Amino acid sequence: MTLKKSLLGGACLGIQPLLLNALSVPAMAYIIRGLGATAYGQWTMATALTVTIGLLANLGLRGVFVRHVAAHPENASAALAEQLGVRLTLAVLSALLLRGVCAALRYPPVVIGCALISAAAMIATTSSTTLIDLLQALHRSPTVAIVNLVAGL
Repeated sequence: MTLKKSLLGGACLGIQPLLLNALSVPAMAYIIRGLGATAYGQWTMATALTVTIGLLANLGLRGVFVRHVAAHPENASAALAEQLGVRLTLAVLSALLLRGVCAALRYPPVVIGCALISAAAMIATTSSTTLIDLLQALHRSPTVAIVNLVAGL
């Protein structure tokens, strides 16, 4: 890989999150203003629970997958199938656990509904991050940055 290509990929991956963070500030202000204090607190609680339990959908598998595909690109399709199967199974189990935690803590239906919507988003995100990990392992950094930017917008 050339130095120019490496620098371009690094720049794309570095600038993309900064741009999304800059765009998210006014979006978050709009959400807070539109929901009000109580509804925003309920939405935040559901999101926090989802993020906490969502750690179970990863379990450190991303790094191992990227290293494996980078070392053995000829086995990328088989590794992708295995990774998607394992991570999606973990994501669905995490979503079920999230529902159970919400019920056990006796959260109101609106929090449970927000948590289930967040859980569905977590499952979709698990799929997309697995595919992005594949692109990253195959040294397609500009493509990864563009996909992340479009998804974030």
